[in-house]
Amino acid sequence: MRPLSLLVIVLAISLPSFALADPADDARQWFESEYAPLWVSLEELDAVRVHEAYSNNFHQLTYTGDVVPHDNSIGWWEEQFVTYGTTSWRGGRLNDIEAYLINPRIVMLEVEWEQSLADGSTAPGCFTYIAVGMGDSWKFTSVAVVSCADHQLRNGGAPLAE
Repeated sequence: MRPLSLLVIVLAISLPSFALADPADDARQWFESEYAPLWVSLEELDAVRVHEAYSNNFHQLTYTGDVVPHDNSIGWWEEQFVTYGTTSWRGGRLNDIEAYLINPRIVMLEVEWEQSLADGSTAPGCFTYIAVGMGDSWKFTSVAVVSCADHQLRNGGAPLAE
């Protein structure tokens, strides 16, 4: 065996698993299995687990274009959950998600939620998340509120199969 061939084999075997996986698919699966279930019910929101999904300093971009920096703390999330309780929002269910690779460690997720409201009705809510790969998990650095009418997701507003 030639030395170069041996080096290629050794490098291929020693590559981290994330280098072999599809980062966009990995981020999408993480969102579906780990993050989306956190938002099913207002009563069951867990500030610690939501906090763990965000970088220490993340930015929210509002629909009007304002950029709102947030200090990601458990206390801040607890305050947000109290605020949610004063609105008609009662929970959310993932309707659709598309993942786009920016680079091997950064993925953009376009997401449509079906938001449950206090009167029993539902309403769509659309967001774009920027997620950074952190070892075996992902963390959001930015979240943007986007128009659902402009969101071109494949599912067309029907809930994903469970």
